[in-house]
Amino acid sequence: MDSPSSYPRFLLLAALACLALRLAADDTVYTKVDVNPVPVKTPPPDYPYDLKRQGVSGVVAVATVVD
Repeated sequence: MDSPSSYPRFLLLAALACLALRLAADDTVYTKVDVNPVPVKTPPPDYPYDLKRQGVSGVVAVATVVD
């Protein structure tokens, strides 16, 4: 099993991989739209109290294309 100290390294590598994929994508496909989307609802995330109390946090990157 991985040690907790290896998690930050994994997260950094995952973030770099996502960034590399994002930079390699052809942005013209995603920027040519008739109307820019507008959020209908933006509820706050449900964060477990125990994890918040322990100081556990993370980062999530989401890219979505609706056609």
